[in-house]
Amino acid sequence: MDKKTIRNRFAEFVGAETIDRFMDSLHNKPTCRTRLFHWQEKLWDDFRSRYQIEELSHDRILELFAYCHRHDRDLKEGIPDETKSYHDRKREQGTHFLREAYRRVAARYFPFAAHEEIAIETAQPARSRHCTRCCDELQGYRNKAHHATMTLADYDKYVCDMEAESVAIYDRLGEDSGVGRLEGLALYFFERRVTERATDPALTGLAATLDETGRGLLCAADLMLDEAPLNSLRAFVEGETITIDAGKNLEKLKELFDLQVGNAADRRILRECRWLYIALNEFHRESS
Repeated sequence: MDKKTIRNRFAEFVGAETIDRFMDSLHNKPTCRTRLFHWQEKLWDDFRSRYQIEELSHDRILELFAYCHRHDRDLKEGIPDETKSYHDRKREQGTHFLREAYRRVAARYFPFAAHEEIAIETAQPARSRHCTRCCDELQGYRNKAHHATMTLADYDKYVCDMEAESVAIYDRLGEDSGVGRLEGLALYFFERRVTERATDPALTGLAATLDETGRGLLCAADLMLDEAPLNSLRAFVEGETITIDAGKNLEKLKELFDLQVGNAADRRILRECRWLYIALNEFHRESS
């Protein structure tokens, strides 16, 4: 079995999320320069047993996986001649939630936009390598190209963008950006909630379900805190006694991503509803 086939079959064997984690650790954790973590070793041994692949030294494993699993191509030497944008620095220096969201986006969509290999010995120079397709994906992400046509395939990117906006909301309110994630998502939903009425009956029904789900989740999460920025949020849900099946509603609301509407006003409302769906889905996960 050639190198390319082994790579592709291993990625298929472990699944998309696990190959992201496997490669991220392999290339970014110092321990992995000399040995695999136990969970990586078990995956690799299970894979070898399945396909009857000979045992490889660690150096050969490193050589085998010296590629971009996202775009299935070998890495090129050197780092692209570019500087980090304001938005990159903001994400790297932001809250824990924002940093983690950005790390997940980078690991999944452009893991090798720029990569410096960890040296095994301090005297050994580190090699810098990159994937040209990852560089293109990173640039598209910076330019928010994924905003043009919102699909659930880019879910992680939207979550990261919402984390950044939640931080911006608190900054604007003069509050500490280290606020909890639930409160940030709650304020995001409150500030961006849809108040216009759509003309398309299907969109009207989904928007109503979205609003009901949001109010119900906010009530159930007991976010009635005393801090000033949440006064308006408390007033928004005050006295509500909504009982909803949030999971069922959120499953229904996925239809927002397949719905097509005619006029410009409805398209704008649909776009906002899609953002709010993602916020509520994250809110539900966080509060469950």
